[in-house]
Amino acid sequence: MVCSAASSSSDPISSAYGGAPSRALDMLDSIGTPDRAEAGVRDAVARGDRIMGFGHRVYKTDDPRSRFLRELAASLGGPLVEFAQQVEQTTVGVLAELKPGRRLYANVEFFAGVVMHSCRIPREMFTPTFASGRIIGWSAHVMEQVADNRLIRPAARYVGPPPPQPVPAR
Repeated sequence: MVCSAASSSSDPISSAYGGAPSRALDMLDSIGTPDRAEAGVRDAVARGDRIMGFGHRVYKTDDPRSRFLRELAASLGGPLVEFAQQVEQTTVGVLAELKPGRRLYANVEFFAGVVMHSCRIPREMFTPTFASGRIIGWSAHVMEQVADNRLIRPAARYVGPPPPQPVPAR
């Protein structure tokens, strides 16, 4: 993410990840109580809204990072943790019903927000807290990138289907 920003001469700060854990907590706030979880998720899906903290582009099973954070949240305990666990179970069930075959589970952002809240980190500090753990790696990428301003691409060989061919004009 930051490497691509550096290749376009963007600053590293604007490239920081942002907001998903706090948006997952906003979703919990909007649900309010466990008995409103099912209706809240169904309404959001009907509106075409994203269910914050669920699903992942890469992990098509339970996100291993969320498993760790779920256990950490459970060890911290408290009403928000219990509520989040109930909402997670309800959400996974509703999504399995409404989006069969998608296998949408809680991702790292869902329980990251719960853990940070349980540690009394203000929501507006979630993104800086997340970014502080990655800033050294991001900085190394930027320094490497700007050294010769060449786009850095991982070495890989594409093995998928050939690209679609244009349809000839008549």
